[in-house]
Amino acid sequence: MNFFITLKVWKKLALIAAVLALPLIGMSYLVIADKTAALNFVKKEQTGVEYLGPLQRLLHSVALHRGLTNTALYGKEINRSQLSTTQAEISKQIEAVDGVDEQYGKTLQSSDQWNVIKGDWQSLKGVATSLSPKESFTRHTEIITKLLGLSSHVGNTSNLILDPELDSYYLMDSLVSKIPRLLEDLGTLRAKAASLAEDGGLAQEDYLKEFTQIIALNGKIKQDMAAAVNSMSIAFANNPTLEPALGNQTAEFNSVVTRFLDIVTNQIIDVAEVTMMYDEVFAEGTKSLDSGSELYKQTSPALYDLLQQRRDRYARTLQLTLITTLLAGLLALGLVYWVTRIILKQLGAEPGELRQVADSIAAGNLDRSFNSKGNSN
Repeated sequence: MNFFITLKVWKKLALIAAVLALPLIGMSYLVIADKTAALNFVKKEQTGVEYLGPLQRLLHSVALHRGLTNTALYGKEINRSQLSTTQAEISKQIEAVDGVDEQYGKTLQSSDQWNVIKGDWQSLKGVATSLSPKESFTRHTEIITKLLGLSSHVGNTSNLILDPELDSYYLMDSLVSKIPRLLEDLGTLRAKAASLAEDGGLAQEDYLKEFTQIIALNGKIKQDMAAAVNSMSIAFANNPTLEPALGNQTAEFNSVVTRFLDIVTNQIIDVAEVTMMYDEVFAEGTKSLDSGSELYKQTSPALYDLLQQRRDRYARTLQLTLITTLLAGLLALGLVYWVTRIILKQLGAEPGELRQVADSIAAGNLDRSFNSKGNSN
């Protein structure tokens, strides 16, 4: 207490202001720490979206290559240049994934899985058209399954799976899980239904097995398509600005998939004899795959933009908190200076000096004096 009493007025006021400012400083620190962590969280989510874009394009091309290769292996006429073009596209897309993996692979812990997938493709691409239809389909599907696994892995390690807001969460769910797995199931159904058409090269003993799998896939895709549409609807309900950008393509995807499933049901599952041509089934399945891929292409930038808006919002809050804290500190210093001047102007000197003068006068020293600047003599 004696220490405080001996302090000059401005030091006392500064100390009081500092003590009173401690709660503000503490709250500011918590807000700054929270928003900094939130900013880093969103940045990591954006790296996931950037990684998933080229990965999904590669998935689509590998599925197309699988379909074209099996069409050729079943003895059907295909445009050979389309197969070569697809293989060239896959090479370009591998380079694109290489680029994002080089940039984000360490952060997302994706490089090991990606290198395995690249190795699998290198060993398949040169021999794909010399395999049996079943082996070619199986080896393509193994690569696609690993790509889907990598997509889920990136969703986990990039924080996307933990997204805290409903609109972006359900867009994320579509990108990471629902659309890619729907497209793979549609690709599998396309291949199996097309091969079953006209007994397309299947041995008799495999017919019943394939037929059962087609029925199961048909039902699963219906359920998953309904779930995908529901996810998008929830995103639209929580952020109406998304519907103009994504609503039409979502509806088109649902319509094209429903048409394909109806064709499979009415012309393959529910008939005594399949009369639909292989090429017709394959073409209808391809339409659903193309529509789903287009929805993915539109959803990816929409999610990235949502994350960027949130990132900008957090950055503004962080900036405002820093400015407010700085201004509060400057205001406190200004108040200390202003109040000190008023007190000293009214008293004429520091209270300690006035006390010394008073004690001196009380002791009988009537010659003691002081001036308004606080200098006694």
